[in-house]
Amino acid sequence: MSDEYDYEYDSLEDPYVYPGTRILRNKFGIKHQDLLSELESQITDSKFVKSKQSDDDIPTGNFDLKHLQAVHKYLFGELYDWAGEIRQQGFISKGQSVFCFAPMIESYARGIFSKMQRENFTEMDVKQCACKLAYYLSEVNALHPFREGNGRSTRLFFQIFANEHGWNLSFEKISHVALVEAMIESMNGSLVPLSELLEKCLSRRAST
Repeated sequence: MSDEYDYEYDSLEDPYVYPGTRILRNKFGIKHQDLLSELESQITDSKFVKSKQSDDDIPTGNFDLKHLQAVHKYLFGELYDWAGEIRQQGFISKGQSVFCFAPMIESYARGIFSKMQRENFTEMDVKQCACKLAYYLSEVNALHPFREGNGRSTRLFFQIFANEHGWNLSFEKISHVALVEAMIESMNGSLVPLSELLEKCLSRRAST
């Protein structure tokens, strides 16, 4: 489930790409978008599979911005030097969605994650959990702290979070297209489609 490469920025200069292209600078020196996209998908897909099989390599933390950065680096560190780093561009947008102004990311993130940490997800029923997760997933999506890979790192981050609070969150139960459409709706103020999708993804973890 790769992210689309159709972001727009507030500057013509993008320090993350090779000059004169829209291709991200990468550790392999790949300058063909199809090849880079394929390798990126292979690497991140394998990380998602490993995350389902074992907790050994999964980044741990306090479910804050630093933890999200660690998850991003885990997914993309083999490919990009800037993996796990907060983006430099001031404004970033995709379609009609405009994401957080870069200098505000850290302060905005503190508010989101401190509020999320106070929630008692363990005691919620599935509908309540889906509603709450939809809200926080939407807020983190609006944050969009990275140059690329926001969707995948956010999904893995929330899978880890749900797991820690007694839930399985399995995005493979829904289509990527449906999820993207629901995320767009959440940016437009409606959390209902996203909440309904997440309810399909959630199940209680078996007690150990």
